[in-house]
This record gives sequence, structure tokens and C-alpha cells, in this order.
Amino acid sequence: MSLDGLVVSNPYVLRDAACLGWLRDVDATGSGLCNRLEQARRDLLAMTDDLHDEDGVDGAVASELLRMAHGLMGVALRLYDLLEIDVVRELQFPNGAPVDESDRCDLRTFLAVASSVGSRYGAYSGYRVLHESRPEKREQLLSEPNVDPMDPEGTLLGSWVLTGEGVADLEETLSYSSADLELQDDSENFAPFVLTGSVVDGNCRRAVAEAVTRILSFKDGLRPERQAISVLAGLSSDIVAAADAVAALGEKTSRERWIYRMFSTDCPSCHGDESCLRWVKLSCQRWSQRCSTPRSEYRKQS
Repeated sequence: MSLDGLVVSNPYVLRDAACLGWLRDVDATGSGLCNRLEQARRDLLAMTDDLHDEDGVDGAVASELLRMAHGLMGVALRLYDLLEIDVVRELQFPNGAPVDESDRCDLRTFLAVASSVGSRYGAYSGYRVLHESRPEKREQLLSEPNVDPMDPEGTLLGSWVLTGEGVADLEETLSYSSADLELQDDSENFAPFVLTGSVVDGNCRRAVAEAVTRILSFKDGLRPERQAISVLAGLSSDIVAAADAVAALGEKTSRERWIYRMFSTDCPSCHGDESCLRWVKLSCQRWSQRCSTPRSEYRKQS
């Protein structure tokens, strides 16, 4: 298996500019890379056996494990980018988002480093150029990138989605993620370019409208109605539940079933009370009909 299917296939550029780890001088092929990445994954999983000692978490092992995990995630993300595949990474908090400020800062640092590792300017690794503090790693760069002063914007690859109760409360903490990254502007092969990211509330009405519009685009004849979107945004527990509800439209089950899918998690106001769900069904039934009926047919019925 060759590397010719990638947007950039020169192994020297991939290794020394894109910093694609586990790509060696010898056997610089797709098959060789896949085999080494699979072995690296097995090594990473094996390290978890030594993560805890009699005093709790072994800090040295945890640091090395996280460093390798960041590297593997960065290589995987870069490979998807070289295949022109967009990636969305989801972090789930089944027990709710962290409330301790120290835990929140740790999460912010993780996301900041992972986002920098998964960035680029042209073919160059964003992290290696801007934030890498190890001199031996910086020396391995092919050169410093030639940054266009008229276009100094780098690219953050993919996006992050945080799901779970209380994730909206993380917005302020995560907005200061750049504070966890130190520019190595006095180091070898540094070049100044900009990486711009934003932290947004994915449960706002605009996000629900975009999700509903995308899902309905795959369903023949269905178009989102503004009122139906407002009902979804106002009564769904989160955007995932709203998307799941709309995705259920057209199933060979009761038309009203999709309403209940919005409440697959506890309703924030009634905590799953059946009387509340019956009220929701009655109040939403009209908009269910309107959202799930092709526009031309709805006008005839009206």
C-alpha cells in the first residue's frame, strides 16, 4: 500500500514538516505506517495497566501515556485531513461536566494541546512550529514555514463537541485555552501564524436549526418550519436529543414517537414526569404534523 492516496504523499514532507509520527525512513508505505500505528495503540493500552500504584495515579506514567495519546490522536487526525475527511470529536460526560475548577482547567489544557497538535499551516504541524518546547523535536522540522503576511491564518483540523449535563457552564473556562499554550518564539524554526478557534453553545436555537435542516435534507420532501424548530429548541433536553427526534421522522412507527425521543433524557423542568410528556405531546402535535408533512401537501390540507 503506497501513500499516493494522500493529498501530500512525499514521506519526507509528511515526516519532517507535517510531523506524521511513526513514518520511518525505511518502509515509508501506507502498510508500514498502519502496522506501526496499530502497534503504538497496543502499547498505549498496555500502559494503562501501570497507571495506578499503591498511592493512586502514577504521575510519570500518566504524563507519558497522555503524551503518546496526544501523538496518536494528532497522527490520526492529520491522516483524515490528508484524505480530505472532516472529523468531529465528541467528549462525553455521562456523570456531568466537571465542576471543580482544577478539573476544568485540566480539561481546558487537554483541549488546547490536542487542538494545537491537530492544526497546520500549509503542510507544517502547527504545534511543532508554534508550541513545541523540546529542542530536539524542533530541530527535526524540515524548515520554518514561509508565512504569507497577507494570509497568516493556520487551520484547526476538525472540531470538538462536549456532551453531558452542565457542559454549557464550561464555556467561560474553555474560552481562555490559549493561556495553556506558550509560544516558542525564540526557538529554532519558529514562524508566527494565527490559529483561531471559538467556543460556542451548541444547544442554542441556531445550532438546533442547522442540525434539523441538515437531517431533513436527507428526507425527501421535508422542510424545517420555524415554529417546529422553536419547539424543538425550547423543549429538547439538548441538541443531540433534538437531532435524534428529527432523525426518527418517517419511521414505521407512531408519528408522535419522535416527540418522546426529545425526552430520552430527563426533561429539565419535570424530570421525566409522564403528565408533562402527555402535555408536550398535545402541545407539539400540530408542529409534528407540520414538520413531517411535505410543504406542497401541507398547503393543500390548509
